[in-house]
Amino acid sequence: MLSRNLRRALALSILAAAIFGAYTLVLRPLEEGYGRDLAAAGQLRVALARYRAVGQALPEFERRLDALKGSAAHRTGYLEGQSEALGAAALQERLKSLVLRAGGRLKSIQVVPGKAEGGAKRIGVRGQMVAELGALQRVIYALEAGQPYLFIDKLDIRAPSGPRQAPDAEPRLDIGFEVYGYMRGEV
Repeated sequence: MLSRNLRRALALSILAAAIFGAYTLVLRPLEEGYGRDLAAAGQLRVALARYRAVGQALPEFERRLDALKGSAAHRTGYLEGQSEALGAAALQERLKSLVLRAGGRLKSIQVVPGKAEGGAKRIGVRGQMVAELGALQRVIYALEAGQPYLFIDKLDIRAPSGPRQAPDAEPRLDIGFEVYGYMRGEV
């Protein structure tokens, strides 16, 4: 049999093992979970403060976005106008002013029926003009390099069939073409 002191020591060892086991199995996981929850709550407080700051700045961002949307119509390369007819009229006026400014003469211009292409409406005009080669180059450059974005199609250039009026004069060319651009969305 075991001595009394040895039994006491053994009882204290078993009690210490039971307390350590209870701590390891029950209290330690609770303590670690509490620590994780405290850390997560701190991160959520920081995130909430950021979201509140963004929420307070939201009206300013919406105002700036509306201003950008309002000014984007002429910068994005689309034709302006409330309808296809107004867009075509603006295109005709632009073409007319470019030809006259370049020194050419616009003989005729007519609207080409529009058609939908990929979420945009294609608006076009067909024209005839008389101009020298330098004037034609200036008109083409102004059409293709400016805003809104315009495209030239079916370009037909014919030299005059009669004699030149002056031997060193540049011949006036007879030019047929189509010019088109796009309006946003279905008009």
